[in-house]
Amino acid sequence: MQGETGVIGAILLLLGQDLKLPAEVKGEPAAFITVLADTQGKSVKFFPLDAGLSVFPAALLANPKATVVTAAQPGRYKLLAYTAVGETLSDPVICTVVIGQSVPPPPAPVEDPLATALAGMYGGLQEAGKAQTVLALAKVFRSVDPAKFSDIGGLYSALTAAGAAIPKESCRPLRERIGDHLAGVLGEDPGKPLTDDLRAKARAELARVATILEKLQ
Repeated sequence: MQGETGVIGAILLLLGQDLKLPAEVKGEPAAFITVLADTQGKSVKFFPLDAGLSVFPAALLANPKATVVTAAQPGRYKLLAYTAVGETLSDPVICTVVIGQSVPPPPAPVEDPLATALAGMYGGLQEAGKAQTVLALAKVFRSVDPAKFSDIGGLYSALTAAGAAIPKESCRPLRERIGDHLAGVLGEDPGKPLTDDLRAKARAELARVATILEKLQ
């Protein structure tokens, strides 16, 4: 009988220590964050170990194995819990509540070097009507379709013809920078064939240039 009592006591001790919490729970400042325990005990007691972390009164919660915590300030807070099976208490278990760090900051936007260069040039231009000129240039790059040409020379000639009405000296630094960019990306040889891949690249670059110019206002 005494041996049987010892076995029962050992079982109760093991059951009493069977309490698990998530290592971390995350949320935003002032949000209500649920912490759920995994245990064979009927109820779990929760206690905040760090100032600033508030725990809802157990009487207000439907699940006796869970709690709801909140904190007004970002930070890392410790939450202690324990349970019991019969008269045997579990070992205390600690969970970390992470406030304000649940979502990583968005990556910094990648700057378009061409857009940066043209914006700097545009800002430094001291000429009347520059806003109208860049919009007119944008329309030029929108109007030319690379699918209509068989080689690079034909594409460049079409761009020149489409922009013939724009005075040659208007926004000259921008136009030269765009010309250098297109030559570097698409090539300078007028006889270079416009393959399907190169046409797709040319179409993308013309749209890119047009979009940059439209945003300079």
